[in-house]
Amino acid sequence: SIGTEAQLDELSTLIDRVRRASHNPSVLVMIGGPAIHERTDINKAVCADAFAADAREAVELARALLTPSV
Repeated sequence: SIGTEAQLDELSTLIDRVRRASHNPSVLVMIGGPAIHERTDINKAVCADAFAADAREAVELARALLTPSV
């Protein structure tokens, strides 16, 4: 969750560090928060897997991302 514009500069680096540190090669990163509420395209710019505008959407999106396709 990104609370201020100042955190945007380091977001790509943080996501990269999470992926490198994870023991899960398929780790998914979802972003959201007040600083990027209106910037729904930001997930592509910072290499996140998903963007959620609010908590309800985050839960629904997480379920969809983690449910195996048949």
